Amino acid sequence: MSDVLTIVQGDTLEISLSIDGADAGSVEKIIFSSKEQNIVQVFTEYAPGEYYLRIEGNVTKYFKPKVTDYDLTVIFVDGERVTGSYHNKLIVLRKFNKVE
Repeated sequence: MSDVLTIVQGDTLEISLSIDGADAGSVEKIIFSSKEQNIVQVFTEYAPGEYYLRIEGNVTKYFKPKVTDYDLTVIFVDGERVTGSYHNKLIVLRKFNKVE
């Protein structure tokens, strides 16, 4: 996964990631958060160590068009929290054209 995410307002944002090795079985959940975009959402684990996040267009249409940041936080089953990605760039582009 690239550290920079770019989304157009109203489009669906999809992210997938993998955790390899011994840590894969000890992860309770992974959280995507962006304070400026007012979102905190948990990834879905679809296979051991494989995670997927989908933020629908009806949510991203409220994102503010700007360059901001996001974090990925990993919470382990023992309660330990690790910031896996810190202040990575989230670029939200204004939706100009409409398709219906």
